[in-house]
This record gives sequence, C-alpha cells and structure tokens, in this order.
Amino acid sequence: MKSRTDHILTSGGKNALAALIYRVSQNGCIVDAEGRIPDDLAAKDPLFAKGYSSREMIGENLFRFIQGESVRQVYRQLMERVLITGRTIRFPYRCDSGPLRREMEMILSRDGATVRYESLLIREVARPRPVPDASPGAHDRVSMCSFCKQYRFPAERGLWKNLDLIFTETGLPEQFDITHGICDSCSVMWRKQLADSLAHQAGGDA
Repeated sequence: MKSRTDHILTSGGKNALAALIYRVSQNGCIVDAEGRIPDDLAAKDPLFAKGYSSREMIGENLFRFIQGESVRQVYRQLMERVLITGRTIRFPYRCDSGPLRREMEMILSRDGATVRYESLLIREVARPRPVPDASPGAHDRVSMCSFCKQYRFPAERGLWKNLDLIFTETGLPEQFDITHGICDSCSVMWRKQLADSLAHQAGGDA
C-alpha cells in the first residue's frame, strides 16, 4: 500500500542539507537516535547537544526537552495521530541561533510501534547582526514561538513580530530570558490542522 503524507505546510525535504533522526515510543521515550545538531546550538546548550546528537540519549523522554506546555501538547497530538492513522506528517519550522536563521522541516512517520522524527536542515542564512542570547533567570522575558520564531515583548501581551526586528524593540533590556510557546498564527494553524485530522479520522472510522 502506498504510504500517505499530510503536508501541513510547505515541504522542502528534497533540498535538505542535514538530518537528525530519532525514534520515540508512544510514551515519549527515545529508543534510537542518529545525526547531530549544529555545533553553535550544541555549544550554547550541552544538555540539548547530548540529547539530540548522541546515543546516550536513548531512554530519555523527548518531552523533557520540548519547552512550553502548549508546544508539548501539539507534539503529543501529532504523535497520537501518526500512530493511529499511519499517516506521515511534515511541516516547516525554525531552529535559529544568534548569528544564523535556519529553515527546517520536521517529518513524523510511524515506524512499527514508534514515531520516527526526522529533522531536516533546509537552509541557513547568516544575519548581519546576531540576535542576543537569552539570560536565564532574568526578570524581563521575551516570548518566542517554537515553530516560526516570531517573538513578543512584553512576553504576556506584546504583538508577535519577526525575530529580526528585535533590535528595534524599545524598552527591551540588555538581559532577558526567553519563554517558549506558540504565536497566534501558528496556534490558529495547528488548531485547524488537528481539528481536520479528527474529522478525517472520524470519517475513516465511519
């Protein structure tokens, strides 16, 4: 039987520059991993580097490393959808570092009783000016969308903006912490996609 794929947004997997693959059980346990994350991200977060670039990560829970409860909930629902329907899901996302803008693609597919996560690096673009790093524990916070990397400041009520506009943000202190969540646009998109998925599943079960 030919496998089915849900293209949630645009797809660019054929042009991928690098791949990171890990397989996750239904309860979120990582059972296998291969590939490496970019060195600049690894240097900033050794735990993240260990978790996503080494077989030492096997046995850890994936959701421990996904920041933001709303983001974790989306991934839980996507995993459930893949395991139940067998449909492959692919969607673009961003995985930026201070000096680089990274366009990525995530592919979730069923692999036996596990979900195979394949994270593809599609394009890297150097910024003329690096985005400042977060200062964990700082009083002021910037909220960042885990999917498109838009930000808002203040974190609780600001407008969502392109990350490259952060240098024009008035009132932003030199030191700030970052919280992760889902921006308004991505939230609307995911609600629609997950609702459509439930309707499709119900139709298939009828």
